[in-house]
Amino acid sequence: HFTNFHCLVPDLPEQGKNRSKDHFSINFSAEKIIELIEEKGKGKTVIVIGFSLGAQVLIAMLSMKPN
Repeated sequence: HFTNFHCLVPDLPEQGKNRSKDHFSINFSAEKIIELIEEKGKGKTVIVIGFSLGAQVLIAMLSMKPN
């Protein structure tokens, strides 16, 4: 069904396997995901989905880069 899609499912900074002693920040997470999208999604249509904490990060991303 989704043969034309490439999915990325990153751990947010300070979540999952990316835990350290730093404090979690929604804005920092949004910046890191934007960097990932810019690196991996060059010239492609990108669909971003966020659930729970990911939705909060997505809202921050949209405020930083609405397009």
